[in-house]
Amino acid sequence: MSLKKYSFLTLFVYGLSLLTPSLLIYWGFMPNADKMLVILGLTFTPYMLSVILCSLLGVFLLTYFYRHQNEPLTFERKKFSALKILLLGSAGIFLSLVIQNYASLVEAWLFQSTPESKNTQSITEMILKMPIYVLVTTVTAPIMEEFVFRRAILGFVSRYANFFIGAVISSLFFAIAHQDGHLLIYFSLGFFFSLLYYFSGSIWTSVVTHIGMNLVVILLQFTTY
Repeated sequence: MSLKKYSFLTLFVYGLSLLTPSLLIYWGFMPNADKMLVILGLTFTPYMLSVILCSLLGVFLLTYFYRHQNEPLTFERKKFSALKILLLGSAGIFLSLVIQNYASLVEAWLFQSTPESKNTQSITEMILKMPIYVLVTTVTAPIMEEFVFRRAILGFVSRYANFFIGAVISSLFFAIAHQDGHLLIYFSLGFFFSLLYYFSGSIWTSVVTHIGMNLVVILLQFTTY
């Protein structure tokens, strides 16, 4: 699979996985989308079930595309062992939290913004109502975002420009996509994930960091409730 085809399919499937639950409601397939259900001891709504299923399918397809693309990026030729990837990704969790904290301070200084994230708060409230949603926020969403913003967007741009330009553009899209108002925070994190990817030559390094960071942020958020 060529880089162009890979990037297009990755973006298409990602967008489809995000839109499908809302489209099912719009087309009338889920008239009781907010009705609470209990299945196998888990509580969720039909809408949330569709979100989880779409995200799981999205991860499967994006991983499949990645394994079947045949145009590796130049920096992917580095050979980091699975252990090194895990160690670097784990160290990246701590560094990402530090970056997030300093970016928040800079934002507050420049724009007099508050450090609270409406996006994180709404996600936490959703998890409190439906704990199964933690699967999306800490596993499937980070994996898909790394394939989309790092491997597809950064990879495509860097092939025709260079890594720095690709990292800037992909990080900007990453920040805008979160629709949280904290553009500097998400841009800084996106750029850091890009550096992890570049340094290790493996997308799985940034995946480990992204998953770990989201998990820690959610756990810390629970302490305020």
